Amino acid sequence: MRIPFADSYFAFQFDTEKCVVIAQGGILLKDLHVRLAEKCLAMSCLGSISDLTLAGVITTGTHGSGLHFGIIATAVISLTLLLADGSRQTCSRKENEDLFMASLCGLGTTGIILRVQLQVEPAFRLKEVNKNYSFRDVVMRLDEHVHNSEHAKFWWYPAKDVIRASYYNRTHEASRRFCPFSLSYRSFRVSTRTLLSLAGCGTPSLGFISSNFYYSSAFISSL
Repeated sequence: MRIPFADSYFAFQFDTEKCVVIAQGGILLKDLHVRLAEKCLAMSCLGSISDLTLAGVITTGTHGSGLHFGIIATAVISLTLLLADGSRQTCSRKENEDLFMASLCGLGTTGIILRVQLQVEPAFRLKEVNKNYSFRDVVMRLDEHVHNSEHAKFWWYPAKDVIRASYYNRTHEASRRFCPFSLSYRSFRVSTRTLLSLAGCGTPSLGFISSNFYYSSAFISSL
């Protein structure tokens, strides 16, 4: 259970040179994105939604996509835990390593995560390219597809024998077409149906072949 708090309750420490943030475990990711963006920072890879707490995604193995990106827990530098005996314990790969490793993806069994020291990176923009393929094409050339971008996702429409492939890469290109979500770091409560419609993949039978969208780094939470 998460007890709701005002945004002002959560304390932050930033090291913009080393791209490190210290945040409380109970903060929602969507709120963390806002604070990171204020410092021109961003998390490297996220799951499908941002209405989850930072501690929650660390203890449940939440992940995004991309061969060179680990689950969110791999970005954790250290944790401060409230243990069953009421004591507080800080752990990392260098200090109390066994406790640290057991707490990552540990479903909260080792204690309550009070504070997280997290490795982030400079804020970035993503370019999305969408293409339609047959199921056979994707399966037979899966290695090629997953190596085709930093992040990739695939939506299968069995009735149409269509797989909608979305490829995402960091970009410095000038923006030509914007997804409205790049305008707000708080607009993550979008339904899958809305996102598919915006991306043009709600009607694959129309022969929609390719499109480009540009997102701020906060939108990587959808990957």
